[in-house]
Amino acid sequence: MARKLPVVRVISWPAVLLQLVFFAMLFAFAYWVLRLSFWPAYLGSAAAILILLVIRRRIFAHDQHVGLKLMRTGRFAEAVEPLQRSLSFFEEHPSIDRYRALVIGSASRMSFRELALCNLAYTHGQLGNGAESRRLYEQVVREYPDNVLARGALNLMNAASSASTTSS
Repeated sequence: MARKLPVVRVISWPAVLLQLVFFAMLFAFAYWVLRLSFWPAYLGSAAAILILLVIRRRIFAHDQHVGLKLMRTGRFAEAVEPLQRSLSFFEEHPSIDRYRALVIGSASRMSFRELALCNLAYTHGQLGNGAESRRLYEQVVREYPDNVLARGALNLMNAASSASTTSS
């Protein structure tokens, strides 16, 4: 059964603009260089971008998507390994993550490494590994101070822990 997961999607408008410029350049090439009429050039450019997007995401973000799919079906223990592989991949290839708007086609303000850390922290929390979940969320806040997801999770953990201390 698919679950609704808490999702934070913050769009990077400069990345969206960069993607639109890339589309415009592809369209201009099809229209002026290949001499296609407007609609074939437009639709061909859109199809090319879509095909490239699917291929690039399958290559570079495959483990992240596998982990999310497992999380959605409640298979958190199985999600740890692909999420860890995704984290390792983006730690080894920071330039892919830095230029994700063009390389992967992601206009998210959050990097894939940041997403992998948050997803791992959430997964460990769902598995009852509170200490590991807290450690990962704290790492996210240290490395990405503007991450509202990690800050919110830590606030919730702190409130729960102070409530249990008060009621004891």
